[in-house]
Amino acid sequence: MIATWGRGASGAKSLTLNSHIDVVSWEEGADAWSVHPLAGEVRDDRIIGRGAVDAKGQIVAACMALLGLRDVGLEPEGTVMLMSVVDEEPGGNGTLAACLEGLSADAAIVLEPTGNHVAYGHRGIVDLRVTVQSAAGHGAVAGAAPGGAVVRAADIIPALSSVLHGWHAPQDAVYGPPSLNIGRIEGGEDIFSVPRRCTLDAGLRYAPGTGEAVLAAARDGLARAGVGWDEDSAPEVARVVSHYDAAETPPAHRLIQGLLGAAQRFAPGATLTTFPGGCDARHLVNRGGIPTAIFGAGELSSAHRADEAVPIAELVTTAQTLAWFIMEWAGCHRNGSPAA
Repeated sequence: MIATWGRGASGAKSLTLNSHIDVVSWEEGADAWSVHPLAGEVRDDRIIGRGAVDAKGQIVAACMALLGLRDVGLEPEGTVMLMSVVDEEPGGNGTLAACLEGLSADAAIVLEPTGNHVAYGHRGIVDLRVTVQSAAGHGAVAGAAPGGAVVRAADIIPALSSVLHGWHAPQDAVYGPPSLNIGRIEGGEDIFSVPRRCTLDAGLRYAPGTGEAVLAAARDGLARAGVGWDEDSAPEVARVVSHYDAAETPPAHRLIQGLLGAAQRFAPGATLTTFPGGCDARHLVNRGGIPTAIFGAGELSSAHRADEAVPIAELVTTAQTLAWFIMEWAGCHRNGSPAA
């Protein structure tokens, strides 16, 4: 859904506020919550619930900013678009569809939890799947391969980890070095049989501008461990299952600096930073060609876990910052008298 507001005056700049309304699942592990995951309960000046910080709370802050401007009788000279999108978790297909359909704007802000700091880029992630096979057999037979394919898959993890050892790139100074997460190992049938097949899924995150080099290093590390690369005939093979690319807008860009100035009006400690997770900025920057910042209330560490929450005060600060930035970026004129 895209809601548009403003005069669209010639020469005035446009702005897109983008956030997603889909959330990660909550059913499994719901018993770990202190409230029902969909309760949206207010406690200790925080809103608790799935999506509170990632990212339904961010949509609320954007609406607060736009409604606040309207209520005091202001309207943008340019155009402000509020995008409420789906499938950000994990593919970003809502924003991607908008870009493919010709979305155009002078700038965009993707609303994600940054603690009201201004992020100018985010890392990418490659989803690698390693498949290994071994001879099947009875687990009680002497000489049977201990663990078979499962143990072999586990032995490959150090080969992937070695990719990160001694890695150096200029981008690491702000994004950190590449990181590896082994998200899943699946194989075997029961405790009586030697597993014949096992798959390992690994997420390899990288800084903008380093993706090809990180992937080449992973390929070399796996080759040293005897794992082929995208070879159908190989008994042990690694493939890229999916790739969520990195994105960056130069920190000196007027969008980034302007939003930082607005943020510091309401949170003097606001700084420039980078976003550790992926988000829809990649589509806006890489597919839409739109300079994009990442900004919002709360902390990413609260997302995807029990008792996800966002501080109400931070939502207010986000709304104030967005309203001020809209006035500066898109311009505002008085449309009648301020609301009483």
